[in-house]
Amino acid sequence: MTDFFISIYRLFKTFFTKRIFSIFNSFEDVRYLFFFSVKSFFKREEKGSSIINKIIKNQIYFTGVQSFFLVSVVSLMLGAVVVVQSVTQLSKINAEAYIGKILLLVIVRELGPIFTALIVIGRSASAIATEIGNMSIAKEIEALDSLGVDPLRYILIPRLWGVTVSLVLLTVYFNVIGISGGFLAAKLTLSSSFSVLFNNLMNTITSIDVVVAFLKSLGFGIIIAIISVYEGFKVRISLTEVPQAATKAVVNSLLYSFFFNSILTVLFYI
Repeated sequence: MTDFFISIYRLFKTFFTKRIFSIFNSFEDVRYLFFFSVKSFFKREEKGSSIINKIIKNQIYFTGVQSFFLVSVVSLMLGAVVVVQSVTQLSKINAEAYIGKILLLVIVRELGPIFTALIVIGRSASAIATEIGNMSIAKEIEALDSLGVDPLRYILIPRLWGVTVSLVLLTVYFNVIGISGGFLAAKLTLSSSFSVLFNNLMNTITSIDVVVAFLKSLGFGIIIAIISVYEGFKVRISLTEVPQAATKAVVNSLLYSFFFNSILTVLFYI
């Protein structure tokens, strides 16, 4: 029995050790892609810009526009559930006065940005990694290079812009619909006035909350795009690598996003 637990311990130790080394090894490549993106932002090139702009629009449509319905449903239900649960717990005191603060703490500061990121990761991270992985298997990336086209500029930059812009806008939309759902639930359960709820929210929210929510959504967009493109580029030989790349894109995007979210929360609110 002791040998069994020892073998289990060694198995977990080996797994987590390999996982940690894998994260550190990939960090250098991810950092390079990030600085390449920053450099490309300040270095404007006219060559191929029309094609890149078209890809950006397509990415925004897929990541942003096609996510509106899902974001609407999730944010509306989340805002309503948060208020209903809060009213249940605060029924003995003036719950109406706390609704705005609760929605700010739960929706705007934390769940709005991170839930939006989760939706984008689920829809776009695996799709981007799969698309680029298939391009790599089909030698399309090598073909771009042979034609004198920078594969990173052609593949990374439009997806980075598309995902980041979409995530920032979706986060704003998520917060608005989530707060609206909370107000609606408060109206139905407490017969509260929308003007009173809105004034309470406006008196609670600060510029720091807006800045942090923006920075979180911006960071999530950059992380998701770079990680997804990176995992897609790692596909080399077999089609069996493609689903593995898609899975890694989702898992690593989640890992880096939660880590980034924790850092910003600690820096600004603790």
